[in-house]
Amino acid sequence: MKQNVAIRKELHLIEQQEQLEQEFLQEYAKGSYTLHCPYIKINPYGIAPLTALILFKTHEPHQVTLTVEGIEKEGNLVHVFEEKTSHVIPVYGLYGGRETTVILTLENGESQVLSIAAEPLAENVKLPTSIQTTAAYMDGTWMFVSPSTAAATAAYDYRGDCRWYLTPITGFDLRQLSNGRLLLGSYRLYAPPYHLTGLMEMDLIGKIYREYTLPYGYHHDEFEREDGNLYVLTSDMSRGTEEDICVLLDRSTGEIRKQWDLKDYLNPAQVSGSPDWTPYGWYRNNALWYDEARDRLLLGGRFAEVVACIDCREDKLLWLLWDPDTWPEELVANYFFTPEENGGEFEWFYEPHSCTLLPNGDIFLFDNGHYRSKRPENQLAARDNYSRGVIYRIDEEKRKVRQIWQFGKERGSDFFSPYISNVVYYGENWYMIHSGGMCWIDGVPSDTISTALDFASPSCRLDAATVEIKDGKILYEMHLPASFYRARRLPVYSSQLTFGAGQVLGSLNKTEEFDTEIDTAVLSGEAVPERLHVTLIEEIDHLIFTARLEKGQLAMLVLQDEQGKNHNYYLSTAKAVNSTMCVATYLDHDDRKVWMPVNKTGLKGRYHLYLILDEVKYDLNTDWTVSEVNNG
Repeated sequence: MKQNVAIRKELHLIEQQEQLEQEFLQEYAKGSYTLHCPYIKINPYGIAPLTALILFKTHEPHQVTLTVEGIEKEGNLVHVFEEKTSHVIPVYGLYGGRETTVILTLENGESQVLSIAAEPLAENVKLPTSIQTTAAYMDGTWMFVSPSTAAATAAYDYRGDCRWYLTPITGFDLRQLSNGRLLLGSYRLYAPPYHLTGLMEMDLIGKIYREYTLPYGYHHDEFEREDGNLYVLTSDMSRGTEEDICVLLDRSTGEIRKQWDLKDYLNPAQVSGSPDWTPYGWYRNNALWYDEARDRLLLGGRFAEVVACIDCREDKLLWLLWDPDTWPEELVANYFFTPEENGGEFEWFYEPHSCTLLPNGDIFLFDNGHYRSKRPENQLAARDNYSRGVIYRIDEEKRKVRQIWQFGKERGSDFFSPYISNVVYYGENWYMIHSGGMCWIDGVPSDTISTALDFASPSCRLDAATVEIKDGKILYEMHLPASFYRARRLPVYSSQLTFGAGQVLGSLNKTEEFDTEIDTAVLSGEAVPERLHVTLIEEIDHLIFTARLEKGQLAMLVLQDEQGKNHNYYLSTAKAVNSTMCVATYLDHDDRKVWMPVNKTGLKGRYHLYLILDEVKYDLNTDWTVSEVNNG
């Protein structure tokens, strides 16, 4: 029986990049490339179109000064590479759709002028609607943003010109590691709508050195310790809740060293959360900070509307920062703070993001202000609301809290972002406040977050505002016409390109199986209907099943092993509800498309595949062979 289905194997980007690297290094080895006739490879790793790689040799060791000319002289990017005879020169900051002048200069004055043409910017690269700053203030740094709606992960210079972007979809936080590389969410989906398989460590040229895969995937935030290991936010959906677990991940092995489940420190039934609170997403942990000096974790929750402090040495909850109104009295007495009397202007935060511990112990976070009250009678509509960056000072002994600083309230609804966003501390009185999810429908501020709307509609206007303030003066402000989860201003030449194969470390969990057999299903002699568009994609650590199925339809994927045992995987055909979704970049807008991964973990051997739809069992006439999974 001929089927309309086959397994398509998809190489991991790390595997694809290993092939690309071998190809261009072999090509380079065949020639004799010099300063005046260098080898040039545009977008060498296939995912960063505004980059190039220049390779050449000199008879004597030389330093090389690279100058990537900007549209204006102030936009020039200059970097000096150390003295060598074999020169590896990554080029960043090319301009899309035009030629960029690139100059290589040796310390003896000898030079070569090149012209490198990059392809036009991709359609999803959003350009600023406005930007106000100076080249002197930016000092060669770029503003990097990670998207929440349909847009590219990208970086912008002082003019607002896009000087770097990625073609794969990525999500959540983007930060710089101590080794100078970037750490950002994987392009691979673990579970809809936005849980990712893990985190990627890459450099600006687009080379991925490692993907750190987590058993239940990654979401929202991470933090690098001084020893290089990572605290990462994850979930364990088999426990009936999501987004309430933090793990310590070993950078060298990808293994989980320790885990903190917020349910072990706080009873979800006692949480008096936001109007968006649900038992499943009771905490919605979206922010993470580690206090190395005192071995403490700060975990910010959007729906619980608190910042929780966990003492890792004694493994106990120390305090909860938020408005104690409507919380149980025993929790208020033991864990909460009250505002200082005569402490000046004070307001609590609502559905917060991005908690940061300042060097003096103050807590800096983004107060989204969504609803601005738990009590329905006091809730504010978006048109009357505001978001802000805010700093609190706490006294743990006296259990008192004081508001030290804020920015955003004075702008009213023009700075209101009901979700996402972040803050960054640069130094005393020097801050970034990124209001990343502002939205208007027909000119009226929206109470609904943009990921739950038709954000491509002409009636919908999106805006992400990134503001930097030093000593009370705004020195940077950029507006982008999309929703962006976070912003980071980063230096450009911060890491060194290293050749060699990347690694996928860690592993996914064993996919939950459905114990009950559907014995009433009758094996069909027909092929599965073409209209269902069944696809099977094999990745490095799982098999992805997709199909267009009807709402409420009973559906199950069956893997039958060589001994005749069935491994049954239930396929949910319920319509997804994404009203509180932080990141929509991975969302498929076909609401009848079912997406289901079956992880290789726990499987080994050859399996024959069947699909049960209601009372009909289709033989997909496809075998899947799983060898030992080894991500080390």
